[in-house]
Amino acid sequence: MVKRVNVRVKGRSSYERWSIYQWILEYRDILEREYGIVLNVSMEDGDEEYPRLIINSEVIEEPPFEEGYVIEALKKVLDKLFKKEG
Repeated sequence: MVKRVNVRVKGRSSYERWSIYQWILEYRDILEREYGIVLNVSMEDGDEEYPRLIINSEVIEEPPFEEGYVIEALKKVLDKLFKKEG
């Protein structure tokens, strides 16, 4: 059975929110293969001035606005969820 992970980028409509969403989409296939999961990625409107990243129920407040840091923050949560070693 494939595990599903919901990833939401929540915040006001902005360049930052859109960019974070696009970065995750760019890496989705790689992450799905690496973790054996299906990522459901979505954007959600909110009152937050700066986007927050929500992975299932884990919240990353104001992830750094740099592609590599966003992906590493996401991977850190996925490692925790799936107890990946290394």
